[in-house]
Amino acid sequence: MKKNWVLFFILLFVSFIWGVVYWLVIAKS
Repeated sequence: MKKNWVLFFILLFVSFIWGVVYWLVIAKS
């Protein structure tokens, strides 16, 4: 169960980072 929570948190964090990067790219163009 703990492993699933860690995996979920990592996926959430990665998706958040990609969202920020994507937003920065859109804002610059």
